[in-house]
Amino acid sequence: MNKEAGIIGSQQLVRTIRLSTGLKQKEFAFKCNYSESLIALFESGKRTPKLEQLVIMAEQANMSIKVMACSDGVEHSFELV
Repeated sequence: MNKEAGIIGSQQLVRTIRLSTGLKQKEFAFKCNYSESLIALFESGKRTPKLEQLVIMAEQANMSIKVMACSDGVEHSFELV
């Protein structure tokens, strides 16, 4: 993870997006039309959000994301724009 370039994994991305809104997990989940437990699973790394879910969360925070993935589909990095 290259923090200097602002590149982060999906676990940290979800938390960063939520914290930028100033909302608690329950409030952010409601705003995104997700369950609080789903947001908690994303933030803990126990579940990986789909790209569509990341886009919805970013939109709720008035952000966009830039996605970079390796060709084998295993390594994913995200950058807040």
